[in-house]
Amino acid sequence: MLKFLLEKVVGTKYYYSYFPEGNRTAAGLVVIDYDNNLREVIKESEEDFENIYAIHALHGIKRGQTDGTVAWC
Repeated sequence: MLKFLLEKVVGTKYYYSYFPEGNRTAAGLVVIDYDNNLREVIKESEEDFENIYAIHALHGIKRGQTDGTVAWC
């Protein structure tokens, strides 16, 4: 499970902090451009080995969400 928070929107790019297992002291940062379907890891969390949580955030956060949780399926 990870928690996320929308940090800013620049044009069509949405910047989200993500927190593995809800740990707010180990934030990572991803950017999603929903219009062009581009997704990128800006900063990997120190608790995110092999970008597993970042990838989960990139594919689990839906357009329009400002904060929330992405659960493992």
